[in-house]
Amino acid sequence: MRENLKRRLDTIQKNIWLTFLGVVAALAIALSVFYFFKMRDMRLKRVANDDVYKQQLENHYQMSLFRLCDSTKNADANLSKLAVSNSPAVQQELLLKIQSEADTALSDISALPLESELSGKASRFFNQLSDYCSVTAKEISSGKALTDAHRESFKNLKSVSGGLLAKLESITTQNTDKLLINALEGEGDNYLNDGLGEMEDNAFDYPQLIYDGPFSESVTNKKLETSKKWTTERMTGKLREIFSDYEIESIEYVGSVKSKADAELFEMTAKDGRVYSAELTKDGRLLSLDSYNAEVPEKAEKLSCDDCSAKAEEMAKKLGFDVNANWVSKPLDDNTIYVNLVAKQGSFVLYPDHVKMVVDVYTGRVVGVEAFAYLVNHTTRQLPEEDGLGAAVDRLGDDFEVTDTNFAVIPVGNDEKTCYEFRGMCNGEEFFVYIDMETKEEVEILKILKDKEGYTVL
Repeated sequence: MRENLKRRLDTIQKNIWLTFLGVVAALAIALSVFYFFKMRDMRLKRVANDDVYKQQLENHYQMSLFRLCDSTKNADANLSKLAVSNSPAVQQELLLKIQSEADTALSDISALPLESELSGKASRFFNQLSDYCSVTAKEISSGKALTDAHRESFKNLKSVSGGLLAKLESITTQNTDKLLINALEGEGDNYLNDGLGEMEDNAFDYPQLIYDGPFSESVTNKKLETSKKWTTERMTGKLREIFSDYEIESIEYVGSVKSKADAELFEMTAKDGRVYSAELTKDGRLLSLDSYNAEVPEKAEKLSCDDCSAKAEEMAKKLGFDVNANWVSKPLDDNTIYVNLVAKQGSFVLYPDHVKMVVDVYTGRVVGVEAFAYLVNHTTRQLPEEDGLGAAVDRLGDDFEVTDTNFAVIPVGNDEKTCYEFRGMCNGEEFFVYIDMETKEEVEILKILKDKEGYTVL
């Protein structure tokens, strides 16, 4: 008995030790596998971090390039406006804007991997543009007027900025799949140097400068007030009613958001896979609409600008917005265009009361809405009587040929002004000029940029 019991105990002890050693071995194997993968992950992360650094540098280059393009575009547009303006106050404002854009361009040129010769030529141009605008603005503030010599100098500067802008726009649109960082590592061409290098040798040449020493982006600080609060069920029902022909399969309430106003966010999914994000005010008015996951229908024909404008007006009526299409912008991409809609009171166009819509050119559906300006500004105004245009016409420059006139309320900062609106041509380019109805002074100039799908303004 005792021997049998002893043998059993020995067997149990052996089994315990074998089990213990097995567990230890398994743990050792597990730990070795863990540390193997841990070290591999560390190596992978180190490589990934190198890629992140390169991507960050490339992003920095791309941001500088596109900002340089924007600054050049804005400076070029303001130089055009300067040729139209006949008001010292507006001229001074334009000069300071051009100076600011030139200074921004200088900063971006220094951040780009440009050859020293190209960088030097471009920097010299923007330096002189900035300085000349600064000096001329000071002359105007002291009571002096723009002379023919000034205008000729700005015309020459405009010629240089226009050529540079055309080349920059070509570079940014034709090289979307290339990386500047690769060129620095010898893995590709520096398309920026190559592109700007194609400019004529005299592209940055201009006579020596003589030194004597549309409203759709207006900003408002108004707050959108709501008197009632709808339930989410009622808001969901309204969305189904507004988008009844969009084949919406589901509407999900996301939650409360605080953007330009206190709002409720909903996400709608359509049968074609497009997802819409809609913000409604607390009292059920559509504040904004966004969408994504769009697919272009096969062999579909594009709608015309007039058709897209009509679709935008139909949506505006559904939303309860008393607005009409005022202008169509150039395409955002191959599939959509912007339509701006504004309210009217009598013969006055109320530019502060505007709605921006994005229309799908294949389906005609409105896939984007920005209605904050209309919701916060729309009201009945006390407007002056419509009088003759004689005194206002006299304030226009001699080279400005009027093609159309209107009465308008325009935003000026956080204020509004009633104006005569003149549309016309100057030096082959088209502009809107706004003259204050009370003071008969220039208030604003907008340059019209033509495109195959419509126009936009700067």
